[in-house]
Amino acid sequence: MNSVLQKSCLKQAFPLVIKKIILYYVATLLFFVLGSVLPLGCSTTNTSSLAKEEALEYLKGGSKYYRNGDYRKAALYYEMAIEIMPELADAHYNLGITYERLNRYEAAVTAYRKSISLNPENAHAFYNIGVIRSKSGDYQAARDAFKQAVSIKPDYAEAYYGIGWAYGELGEFEKALEAYKKAVELNPYFPRAYSALGNIYVMRNDKTSAFAVYEILKNIDPDRAKNLLNMITGQ
Repeated sequence: MNSVLQKSCLKQAFPLVIKKIILYYVATLLFFVLGSVLPLGCSTTNTSSLAKEEALEYLKGGSKYYRNGDYRKAALYYEMAIEIMPELADAHYNLGITYERLNRYEAAVTAYRKSISLNPENAHAFYNIGVIRSKSGDYQAARDAFKQAVSIKPDYAEAYYGIGWAYGELGEFEKALEAYKKAVELNPYFPRAYSALGNIYVMRNDKTSAFAVYEILKNIDPDRAKNLLNMITGQ
């Protein structure tokens, strides 16, 4: 009886032993084969490369949807790119622009600031924050953001215009005047800046300087020039 039981147990255990032996040799073989083919850390590098490629595809897709005016889908794609690759500065910046289109201004500011933390030389991100703060009436924050933009990009005429606008809203007209002068110096074909410059001259009752601005503006933007002339002549 006992011998029969022993034979039965051995019969049941034998396949398990064989299976373990086979698995051991297969695992050992794979270890040596893969170890000899793949360099150390290769799998990690490949995964990182694939993740980057996927993130860039989402970034590209987001830009396509943005150009087509589908801002919600664009935002979704940029968010996916960021989820895969959080250090992708362009995705944060593009997401900020898209959030602005969706009127999600505070979310846009957060995205721009993250972009700046990853790429501190992004003058456009500072400029866009300045525009958002101007719209909300926070002119001091707007001025500071525009100043950050020109500190990075000294030839940024639009940012100097923003500085002038912010100073004007803060009642600091002399500083606004200097900022507008710098804007038209950098971009001689900048009608908004000429118009704002002329308006300040009119406010200061400096009609000679205002008329000089009008003479330039009439060749760039006749409608703005006409409005300025009406202000100068009191019409």
